[in-house]
Amino acid sequence: MKKLFRLSTIILCLILIGCLFPSKMNTTIKINKDYTCEVNLDGEFVMLPAQEEIIKKGSLSKDTEQKLASATKEIQKDKSVKSVRYIGNGRYQIIYDLKSTLKDKGTITLPKGDMGIITISRNGNDVNLLFKNLDGKKSKSDLDKLQLQNLDWNITLITDGKVVDTNATSKPVLGLGSYGWKVSNIHQTMPYAKIQM
Repeated sequence: MKKLFRLSTIILCLILIGCLFPSKMNTTIKINKDYTCEVNLDGEFVMLPAQEEIIKKGSLSKDTEQKLASATKEIQKDKSVKSVRYIGNGRYQIIYDLKSTLKDKGTITLPKGDMGIITISRNGNDVNLLFKNLDGKKSKSDLDKLQLQNLDWNITLITDGKVVDTNATSKPVLGLGSYGWKVSNIHQTMPYAKIQM
C-alpha cells in the first residue's frame, strides 16, 4: 500500500509539474524594449520525489520507471515545452521555448507551477529577472539530503534595455555582448537583473 501511495504521489506531482527541478540547464533570455521576451531553456530536470526514493532505496522500481516514462505526455501539455524525453532515474531532458509579451504588472514564470525557476515581471518601465532555487521551500539540510547541491546552470541575458542592477558574473564590454551567470551550487545567490526600458 505504501509503494502504491508513493507511486501515486510521484505521478500526481508530475501532472502538476510542481516537482521538477533543473540540475543542469543552458538558458538564453531575450528581453526587448517593446516588452517582448523569449526564453530558451534546455535542461535536465530531476523529479524530486523520485530522487528521494533513489536516495532511500538505491534505485527506482521498474514500475515507477515505466510510469515516469509515460508521464512525458503530461509535461508536453505545457505549450512552452518544445520537447521532453525521459532519460531514466527520475530525470527528464526538457527543452522550453517561450515567446511572450510582458504586460504592465504582469509576470512570466518558467517552468509553470510552484517550481518555477525563472520569473520575469514588469512594473511600469521596470522589468525584473529573477531565478530561484529551492531554498524558499526547503531548509539547507533538506536540500543536502536530496543530493542536488551541485548544479550546472549557464544563463545568458540579452537585452536592449538598460540593466541598472545585476549580479551577473560576465557583462557586456562597451555596451556590446550579453550578461551571463554560471550557477554551480544550490546554496549560492541566484541570478537576478533589474532592467529599465
